[in-house]
Amino acid sequence: MNEQTTHELMESYAELAAEEAKYRRQRAGVLGTVSERLADGVADAVDEAGVDVEVAHTSAEGTHQTLRVRLERATLVAALNDHLPAGFVVEHVNEDGTLTVQRDEREAVRERRHHGAILKAIVAEETVTDGDRR
Repeated sequence: MNEQTTHELMESYAELAAEEAKYRRQRAGVLGTVSERLADGVADAVDEAGVDVEVAHTSAEGTHQTLRVRLERATLVAALNDHLPAGFVVEHVNEDGTLTVQRDEREAVRERRHHGAILKAIVAEETVTDGDRR
């Protein structure tokens, strides 16, 4: 059996737990930086892709304007390929308009996912557009 006393084992445990917490904080900091860089890449792609703004409604008195801002999802996904850091790809455009970005170093997988995400975005855009016509 282990020659350390229970007290010594608990001291070792406390040291390991403190070190684990230190690395957990470092890991969270790195992930926070990655998230910020991904968000910056998406913002740059939005600037490049542009948005369409249309007047959806004007009040009878003319004092209130309702504007609809639209970003073509497929265009955004295509632009993101140039703006996301190497190894990241848009995996999916979700129905609520959010994007799922995934890291995958395998080039063939990234290209397939990128093309798949563009197709999903086109389908989602058409579905929204068709729904607006009703």
